[in-house]
Amino acid sequence: MPMTQDHWKALTPKQKWDILVALRGPDLVGFQGSKLKWMTSAVIRGHMWSLVKPTGGSAMVNSDLPGPILPTMEMPAGWGQFDGDHFLGHIQTAAVHMGLPILWVTPATFKILLEISFSQGINNHLQYVLKDIHTPSKTITTLQALLTKSKGVE
Repeated sequence: MPMTQDHWKALTPKQKWDILVALRGPDLVGFQGSKLKWMTSAVIRGHMWSLVKPTGGSAMVNSDLPGPILPTMEMPAGWGQFDGDHFLGHIQTAAVHMGLPILWVTPATFKILLEISFSQGINNHLQYVLKDIHTPSKTITTLQALLTKSKGVE
């Protein structure tokens, strides 16, 4: 559910800061950085879009998912100087403050999601998440509905 003015006004200054920090995605060069942003910051942006829109340039916004996709354990190895756990902590905190479900997947599934091509579309992302999701059944139902809708089935 998108963030409303009333929900935003009810948050503490610290909670608002936590959400604003999560809007700024990781600046990782390359394909996996874009994928990480698509599963995390872009989802937060999608739910904040009614209140906060960037000016100038283009921002990646993902309003297809009900909440961010996060690994159940620390970030996969090989991220160099990037502090993935710190970044993902900001995303998790923002999702909690916003009332968004967190789509928990194993690190192995998270790594697969980072490797999927954008051209393969949301269907492949959701299929991987549905196979290995560690979230309440309501989230699974939401994802299944999104998957069906994205296939053009009503």
